[in-house]
Amino acid sequence: MSHLQYLNFRVECQLIKQLYVKRNRAQRPLSMPLYKLKVWIEDSKFALRTDAAIVIQRNWRGYKARVYFAHYFWTRYYEKCINHYEKMATKIQKVWKGYYSRKYILNFYKRKHQLKLIIEKNSYYLTHIADFAKKKSDIENEIIMNYKQQLQKTQAYKKHHLISTAVIPGVYNSPFGQNHEAENFLKSLCFTERKPLKKPPVIASKEYEQLVLEKSAGLKKPQGPFLTPEQVMRKRYRPLKPNLQTETDVDHLVKAWNKFKTELSQKHYGNFCLPSKIDEPKYEPLICNDSSHVLPVYGRLSFREYKSWLFTGKKDFKTVLPPVSVFDEYKQEAG
Repeated sequence: MSHLQYLNFRVECQLIKQLYVKRNRAQRPLSMPLYKLKVWIEDSKFALRTDAAIVIQRNWRGYKARVYFAHYFWTRYYEKCINHYEKMATKIQKVWKGYYSRKYILNFYKRKHQLKLIIEKNSYYLTHIADFAKKKSDIENEIIMNYKQQLQKTQAYKKHHLISTAVIPGVYNSPFGQNHEAENFLKSLCFTERKPLKKPPVIASKEYEQLVLEKSAGLKKPQGPFLTPEQVMRKRYRPLKPNLQTETDVDHLVKAWNKFKTELSQKHYGNFCLPSKIDEPKYEPLICNDSSHVLPVYGRLSFREYKSWLFTGKKDFKTVLPPVSVFDEYKQEAG
C-alpha cells in the first residue's frame, strides 16, 4: 500500500508542476507590462527620495559649515582683538611705569636735590661740630692750664722752704733737718679714708660643724676654679638667719592692741561725772555784719494775700456757658 501511495503522490506532483508551468507561460505576456510599470514607479519613488535626501544633506552640510566658519571667524577675531589690547596695555603700562618710576621712585632731579641738601646739611653740621670741638678743646686746654698752674703753685707752696737766702737765714729754710727717704715717700702718697674692719665670722655650733664634716667627708675638689667640698657644704647647710619679718609674730598688732586696751582699762581717773561733750561757744556777730537797719515791710506784710477778705466778694462770677453738673455738686459740698 505504501508503494502505491508514494507513486500516486509522485504523479500528482508532476501534474501540478506541469499545470503551474503552463499557467506561468500563459500569464507571462500579460504580467510583464504590469511588472515594468511597478518597477518604474518604485524607481521613480526611490529617485525622488534620493534627490530629497541629497537636497536635505546639502543644505544641512552647508548650514553646519557656515556655523563652523562663523564660530572659527569670531574666535579668531576675538583672539586678534585680545592680542591687540594686550599689546596696547603693555605699551600703556610700560609708559606709565616708566613715568611713575622716574617721578616717584628714581626721580633723578629730586634725588639730585636731596643729595645737594644732604651735602649742605653735612657741611653745616661739620662746621658746627668743628666749632664745638674747638670750644671743647679750648675748655680742656684751659682746664689743663689751670690744673698745671695750680699744681705749680702747690708745689711752690710746699717747696718754698728749699729756697735758700743768705740775708735772713731760717725764714725760708726748714727749721728741721732733712727727712728720711721713707718719710718723703710717705708724704708723697695720697692716703684714703680708713676702711672699716671686717667683723669676725660667727663661730657655728658643734652640730653644724659635725654635719659639714660628715657631708664633706670622702669628697674631692673638682678640677678648675671651684670651691672645696667643705665650703660648698658649709654654704648649703648653714643655719637660718631670720630677718625682722620672720622673727615677729603674725598677730603682733592684735596682741599690741589688746595690751593697750588692758592698760587703758586699768587706769583710774579722778572725776567720772564730767560730760563727754563740750558746749558750743556762743555766737558773737561780727562788727561788719551788724547793722541797725530794719528790713522793709513791703514784700513781707503789704501784699494783699494777707488781707484777702478786702479784695474778694461774696458773689460768684457770672457764667456765660451752661454749668457742669459735676462741678456744681462739688461746689455745693464745699459750701
